[in-house]
Amino acid sequence: MRVWRAWTALWAEREHPVSLGLVRIGLGLCVLVDALVVRGLGLVHPLFGPELEGGLVGAAPWVESLGPGNVHGVLTLAALGLTVGCFTRTSALILLGVWAQLGVAAPFADRAVDLLARDVLAVLALSGAGAWASVDAAWSTGSLWGDGRPVGAWARRLIVAQLALLYGGAGLTKVDASWWPWGGASALFVVLQDPAVTRTSFAFLRDGGWRLTQVATVVTVVWQLLWPLVVVWMALGWTRFRRLGDRLHAVWLAVGLAFHLTLAATMELGLFPWCMMALYPALIAPRHLRR
Repeated sequence: MRVWRAWTALWAEREHPVSLGLVRIGLGLCVLVDALVVRGLGLVHPLFGPELEGGLVGAAPWVESLGPGNVHGVLTLAALGLTVGCFTRTSALILLGVWAQLGVAAPFADRAVDLLARDVLAVLALSGAGAWASVDAAWSTGSLWGDGRPVGAWARRLIVAQLALLYGGAGLTKVDASWWPWGGASALFVVLQDPAVTRTSFAFLRDGGWRLTQVATVVTVVWQLLWPLVVVWMALGWTRFRRLGDRLHAVWLAVGLAFHLTLAATMELGLFPWCMMALYPALIAPRHLRR
């Protein structure tokens, strides 16, 4: 019974909505900027149009009935609504629905980060993510920042669990010897020599710089494999060994941000690094933000 009470208390806990609000803004901005870049490059019809008209979307009557421009417009407006917190729940659900339909219509373009983002959208739609820094908060409380009324901490913790599942799973799939010291830890060096995914030439790494990629390769795998332990650590609330826990927490976040910023700077991975970093505020409990 003690275990059961602790478990229910963990998920029933309430906290300030600032962390969820930051996730909402970050994820909404990622999708919004991506949609605006697509329009700026003139790729709305090629990416959202049906195959019979030269687009990439397969059999999807809803695209044909609405038109690729309108589908893109709905997605853009929903992302904008999520970012500014205007009808937050509705905006999240509309964005989730359109994004999921595009995934069905063009499954070859639906990546792991798309699945992750949609999972998070479902959580945000059911949470109090619109209670801070939002139009909804301004309407209901008279202040853009809301009245500080606590919301369920379960939503933020589910996002953390999702991150642990993704990172831990990614670490477990790195079974090729090139990811490990006994295989030369050459995986990142090999990837950086592939012009299909890199932003520029990294041929200079062949002159000794490859040793740095070896260190980065091993750190990446170990960091990903340890992620499930982060969930356990967070579940304990860092109540024991708090000073050490806070330092480890800061180091963990710094490694993650450095990892994704490096990916964004060196490789053409689209939304992936930005969406991942947009979810990082969930790793910081509101009571820790002031620190």
